[in-house]
Amino acid sequence: SEFFFVFNLDINTTMLKQLNPAYNIPSDYFANPYVREAFAYAFNYTNYIENIVGNAKYGFDFGSLYAGVIIPGLPYYTPPPQSIVPKFNLTYAKELLIKSGMYNVSVYFPIIVSSGDTVDFEAAEMWAQTLHEIDPNINAQPIYLPFSQIIAYMVPGQNPMPIYYLGWIADYPYPSDFVNAMYLQGGAYPAADGWNVTYLEQLGYTQEAQMYQELNQLILEADSTLNSTLAQQLYAEVNDLGIQLYMYVYTIHPNAFWIIKPYMHGYDNNIGYEENPMIGGGGDSLYFWWVKG
Repeated sequence: SEFFFVFNLDINTTMLKQLNPAYNIPSDYFANPYVREAFAYAFNYTNYIENIVGNAKYGFDFGSLYAGVIIPGLPYYTPPPQSIVPKFNLTYAKELLIKSGMYNVSVYFPIIVSSGDTVDFEAAEMWAQTLHEIDPNINAQPIYLPFSQIIAYMVPGQNPMPIYYLGWIADYPYPSDFVNAMYLQGGAYPAADGWNVTYLEQLGYTQEAQMYQELNQLILEADSTLNSTLAQQLYAEVNDLGIQLYMYVYTIHPNAFWIIKPYMHGYDNNIGYEENPMIGGGGDSLYFWWVKG
């Protein structure tokens, strides 16, 4: 499983004002590729994983930073080149925002986190502060919404959320499960977030539209080939191009763990009976295989 902040390229600003009449942001604000890139470089990844999640603070490996949707553990995982992975750099983020033409443009919008997720609410607060540092005209407000409401808002053309926090959990252990849902036009996230070649062309983002068209073609080729060597190469290209489109701000590839009583163990003392990674991506314990005694 993996978790991330999502950029919406086609914000329903009428519905957004139902959340707060004071919110103000152009509907295509995040369609601008330099804006998304600037926001990605304004996120302090190290502080997030070490202090907010707490790897260093608590001395426990809760998870790892990652980039791209094909994560360790999936077939054909290939680490992306570090040169394309965004790092926290406010100077560069400000340069990108100026380049976008949206510097000194006043915006006020929510960063939406599921109710009760205090860790990522704190991450959103951190991000809102650094964004305000590079441009005082950016006023981002972290807010909680119920998970069910966030999901309900993910309707193509009707999504009012400018940025929101969710994740993806494997339905089956193969890269297509991730890239089709998170990168492919018409997938669960791209459809809800305005990722459409024609839409980008209409806005005048010709190069971005071409990159996204290329990404879609690579996905279709990778999904359809029966050649494992070629599949690994194509999926690596998919992952790298997806990173460079800054569709998401990637936060954590979490480690799953249980806290159990010492008298509980898996059937036949085999942990493999306690969990099937194809069910809930490690989020569910198969309780009927737990044995007491």
